[in-house]
Amino acid sequence: MKLSFVLFLIVSVFMIGPLACHKEKTTIINCTIIDKLSGLPVDSATVGFAEHFDNNKIRYVFKDTNTAGEVSFSSDFVLTVFDIYKKGYNYKDSGSGFPPITQGETNEVMLNLTPKDGFLKLQLENSIGPPDSLYVVIYSPIQHAESPITAGRIINDWFIFQDSLKVIDIPTVAEEQLELYWGGYPLLNPLSSAPFHGSVYVGKTDTASFTISF
Repeated sequence: MKLSFVLFLIVSVFMIGPLACHKEKTTIINCTIIDKLSGLPVDSATVGFAEHFDNNKIRYVFKDTNTAGEVSFSSDFVLTVFDIYKKGYNYKDSGSGFPPITQGETNEVMLNLTPKDGFLKLQLENSIGPPDSLYVVIYSPIQHAESPITAGRIINDWFIFQDSLKVIDIPTVAEEQLELYWGGYPLLNPLSSAPFHGSVYVGKTDTASFTISF
């Protein structure tokens, strides 16, 4: 009985010891965010970091860049960057192809944000008479490339009418052709199956107009 107890203690020390002492090397990410067009640093951009714990849980941490467009975060667990956001810029997520992070080392990462330097004036004209509603999707190829999780949909919503005319000003990336889809029900993929479709080109520092009448 005494021998069995001693063996149990020895086995326990060998099993628990390495686990108790084990600690991953710290991963550090020094991230710099720049404007894709100007190359200048983007301050107050929110960078999302993800810590992947051993129990398969993930903790999301959001930190803003300083005036030099820089932000840092470190962790003893697996660490990644998953998205970047600032008003006036395209949302960007890791599906766009962020640089790989080497775990247990210091990583210098530079990422860019595309400014929204164009505008779309969307006019919805309701000839049926209020109240009525319309489902509208505006698809941006650039948004899709920079944020696959959004499927490129910069507008994806119902519009409820209390009047016969609704005007919406939408900031967009310039020098791009936007595709518009609309109908009387939520539009799923593929968008080509939508009952109505149109397109409009948005120039740089330009306000393009598009009217939907129904």
